[in-house]
Amino acid sequence: MNHLTKQENNGNGLVEKEKQNTIVLTPPVNILDGEKDTILILEMPGVEDSGLDITLEKDVLEIIGKPMAPLTEGFESLHKEFYHGEYRRKFNINRTIDFDKITAVLKHGRLKITLPKVQPDVKKIEIKTN
Repeated sequence: MNHLTKQENNGNGLVEKEKQNTIVLTPPVNILDGEKDTILILEMPGVEDSGLDITLEKDVLEIIGKPMAPLTEGFESLHKEFYHGEYRRKFNINRTIDFDKITAVLKHGRLKITLPKVQPDVKKIEIKTN
C-alpha cells in the first residue's frame, strides 16, 4: 500500500457541515492491494452515475457523489437518521499507478475504482561471447 497515502476519518464523525450548510458525508472505503492493481470500494447509497464525479488532478483522486433527493414532499419529518448531502473523499496517489488506465464501476450504491499499477518494462539483455 505504499502508493496510497493513508487516510483517516475525522474521529467518529462521518458527517460534517461546511460553511455553506452543505452536509458532507465521508463514505466508508475498503482498499485492496494486489500484484497488478489496487482497488478502492466505497459505499455511497443513493448515488447514481449521473450524480457521481471522479477527478484526478496531479496526484489527488477526488470522489464526489450526490444522492438522489429523498421522497419527502408532502410529509413532515418526525425522526431523521438519513442525512441528505453529498459524499466526498480524497486519496493521494503516487506515481506507481497508471493514471491513464484507472476505471470506475458504480453498482447498487457501491463504487469500485481499479487503480492499475505501472508494470515495469522488462528488457532482455543479449549476452555475447568472445
